[in-house]
Amino acid sequence: MKNFIRYLLQKTLSFKNYLFLFSLYSIRTIEAGKYEREFLHFIKIIKGNGIILDIGANIGITAAPLAKHHPGAQIHAFEPISENFSALQRVVNYLKLNNVKLFNIALGSEDGNLKMIMPVRGNSRMQGLSKAYEEGAGEKGVIYDVPLKKLDHIYPFETNITAIKIDVENFELEVLRGSVEVLKRNKPTIYAELWENDNRTKVFELLKNIGYNSFTFDLQSETLQPVTIREGLPAGNFFFIPA
Repeated sequence: MKNFIRYLLQKTLSFKNYLFLFSLYSIRTIEAGKYEREFLHFIKIIKGNGIILDIGANIGITAAPLAKHHPGAQIHAFEPISENFSALQRVVNYLKLNNVKLFNIALGSEDGNLKMIMPVRGNSRMQGLSKAYEEGAGEKGVIYDVPLKKLDHIYPFETNITAIKIDVENFELEVLRGSVEVLKRNKPTIYAELWENDNRTKVFELLKNIGYNSFTFDLQSETLQPVTIREGLPAGNFFFIPA
């Protein structure tokens, strides 16, 4: 039913207008505290007025609250998919978020190009699930070829990156592998959505070796709890804080 309603909205409004309106609706829902309580906690614990990176900014649903809650900071939002990026630009302009800088690229462990896919389910396009394309997976969707950069090459000397939000649909390990020097110099607080697979275990190991402790957010007490790495730990959002 949700896919059918989404399809009707995309067809009736046009895809670009659907993205814009859905972003505004989601931003207001977050600001009302109705969902994404983990993300709201991440916003609260960011310190200072440095640079906050929104990696996988999509259509601006997280970039806008970051910009509003930290007006003295600079939000650098990275989104490679063209339609998502256009919606992100439109949202930033509409909300007059003057402290947001946009990057129409993907981030990874090397410089080059990356093939990505925006999945299609039930005739509706799933912009929030856009991800790196896997050859032979047989997934239906719109294919894109996007520029790929290492974060270490974008910020070779920066020492004022205070926080990083990453949501790139199981590509987080590649992003972090290309960000090691940035992480070592800046030690930003990291908020990442991680799937339940080997990549997540490798992310825990990589960040532990750099000097990070990993946490989950307990919704009952609204506090961070240390992660016990074990089989069956569900997919979700994780906090990584320098020791």
